[in-house]
Amino acid sequence: MSIYAKLLKIQSELPSFDKDSTNPHFKSKFASLPAILSAALPILRANGVLLTNHASHDECGNYVKVTLTDVESNESVSSMVPMIKIDSMQLVGQAFTYAQRYGFLSLMGVCADLDDDGESLSGRGAKPKDEKPIDMDALVGLFNKNKTKLGEDQLKYVEDAIDAYETKGIKLSLSTYERIMKALS
Repeated sequence: MSIYAKLLKIQSELPSFDKDSTNPHFKSKFASLPAILSAALPILRANGVLLTNHASHDECGNYVKVTLTDVESNESVSSMVPMIKIDSMQLVGQAFTYAQRYGFLSLMGVCADLDDDGESLSGRGAKPKDEKPIDMDALVGLFNKNKTKLGEDQLKYVEDAIDAYETKGIKLSLSTYERIMKALS
């Protein structure tokens, strides 16, 4: 049986994942990586499929490679999930968990979140009720006044964030905005 035939069989055996966690930003429920793995690993093992995850880096940046391997034929399928620039080990751990979760879900062709059909990404979806506005003019002004306080990596990161906002309209997350404002103050 090919890896694809096994994955089709596994998909039919997977239960709905328990949405055991809450996203505090959007107040939505989702299945955590432990909930997903506790339901999926026994089914993968019973079908002779091994799940592996490893972090790596190439010319495009950091990523997590999630691989499902048929242990009999050694056939495998992989998903590479990019990891954004991260400045602390705690954030690396969070990003690694996030990438493992989405890489696995993508390989299995299943969803473990509330699907809003891309509305939250488009800016039309539900926003958190307590979200503070991001004042990019204040950020740019503070950046121009205090950029000498930043290291080379921080300087490049903030310049890229401002450029993405000014040229492409890409907004910063509130946490990124607050972290930049704190660094500049």
